[in-house]
Amino acid sequence: MNKDEIISILRKYNFNTNDYIVLSTGAMVIHGIKETAHDIDLAVSSKFYNELIKTYDCECYLEYQINGKSMKVYSFDVFDFGEDYFDTSSINLIDGIPVQSINSILKFKKSLNREKDIKDIQLIEEYINDSR
Repeated sequence: MNKDEIISILRKYNFNTNDYIVLSTGAMVIHGIKETAHDIDLAVSSKFYNELIKTYDCECYLEYQINGKSMKVYSFDVFDFGEDYFDTSSINLIDGIPVQSINSILKFKKSLNREKDIKDIQLIEEYINDSR
């Protein structure tokens, strides 16, 4: 999905923009750092998390522990979502869509330290350097 497709899908679902943030690769696409994403990762409020699970045919595909709390990641349609806290300082509003900030994406991808994130980290760092 390119930027226009991601934004179109989010507008079609008409989610309350106070209840979610587009993360990771989808955020990179909306920022213009990458051309496409395969899915749309969302961090959602607790209330919205429960609402999504009740409203859509969601499948839990990942469970993990963070700070002693059990977390689950669900998917439906093109979305992957997990319950997360909101750090409003790391949100950019782009075309009316709440998106993870570039520096927050970089920090997130570095913290994961996955092989698949190395190229994304390089792209983000190049984007930041070119923006100066």
